[in-house]
Amino acid sequence: EMLNVWLVSAESTQLLPEAERGVFWSANCYMVLYSYSVSGAPKSILYFWKGHDVSTRNFLTWRFQLSRLLQEMPSAPEPVMTAQSVEPTLFVALMEGMVVLVGAHPLTRPPPPPPPGGHAPTGADAEPVVESLPTLSGATLLQVKRYAATALGVVARQVPARPEYLDSADVCLLLHAPRAVLYFWVGAHAPAGL
Repeated sequence: EMLNVWLVSAESTQLLPEAERGVFWSANCYMVLYSYSVSGAPKSILYFWKGHDVSTRNFLTWRFQLSRLLQEMPSAPEPVMTAQSVEPTLFVALMEGMVVLVGAHPLTRPPPPPPPGGHAPTGADAEPVVESLPTLSGATLLQVKRYAATALGVVARQVPARPEYLDSADVCLLLHAPRAVLYFWVGAHAPAGL
């Protein structure tokens, strides 16, 4: 078995490291290739995931990449289109659970402006870009739900950090970045073992 995840943007398609598998951003599109064999015969499924906040430009790039990638593959994979909040059970299980964050992946964000009165450092003085998850400020609320009856069928989605998003049937995680504190909230009617 093999699983590859690509981040698709208007500028490029990038294979993501294994550490980022299962982390999705609402303003991006992704391609996920799952390859396996059945009785020795190779099979594959190519998932196309679209976040709720994807721009028209990014969506069109994603659709173009689909056609190009399908033509380049030696054995035609089964294409499956999916979107944020309607992922198939197998997709969630392959990701070993999911986290969906609001906004764009750091690799697809515009570069920060140069410091006032000067130029951005270059060469040995430049700081390497290593961010793969957001630099969070304020509070981030993740609503956790089970989408499949397996241990890996859990998805955490970022929602606005407001009290009306706390439901007695849910489990939530609240990260308060300024205090470096993680709160774990379990509703009175949340499923056991979630």
